[in-house]
Amino acid sequence: MLQRLVDQKEEFKGFVASQKDLGLVRVRFEELKNALSPQPKECLMRLKQILPKMVKERIEKIRVWMEEHIRLLKTFPTNVDEFVNQIQSLEYIEDNYQEVKDEVELND
Repeated sequence: MLQRLVDQKEEFKGFVASQKDLGLVRVRFEELKNALSPQPKECLMRLKQILPKMVKERIEKIRVWMEEHIRLLKTFPTNVDEFVNQIQSLEYIEDNYQEVKDEVELND
């Protein structure tokens, strides 16, 4: 998304000529371009402010999830019930890892 805004900004620069001769009149488009370009610039600036915080929150979420489940797997089972719980925990991780990973990715 960030790259798309950067690309749009560059595309907009080349979209409208700085000036154009229309018969005997030369029309300058700089003022128009300057009036229209702040939107992508402002969006880009806001994204640069928001993204680091969002990424940090998402990384923290997956870190906590992983630490919790790794802790369960690190315990040494001393009886059959603990062994079954550990296997169930492993199955839960396998079944839900992709869902948790998808939640924290920045594709949205």
